[in-house]
Amino acid sequence: MPAYHSAFNAPGGRMAGNMGIIPIKSKIRGPAPPAPEDQEDVIDEAIDFFRANCLFRNFEIKGPGDRTLIYLTLFIQEC
Repeated sequence: MPAYHSAFNAPGGRMAGNMGIIPIKSKIRGPAPPAPEDQEDVIDEAIDFFRANCLFRNFEIKGPGDRTLIYLTLFIQEC
């Protein structure tokens, strides 16, 4: 069974530090554009996929959204 990949792997998006700058649900201004409240953002995606993706030894990175998902998964694990 393959690992879950991010839905935000569109090519040509903005990047910083080899990670994608992906829309998030927030009322605070920042580098990431705001996401619509009715859609899932990358933070919701990381929380949903956390348990499943922690069990995989290998993870094939398919784009900047996957790098951001990996970073958020590691951050959630440390909290």
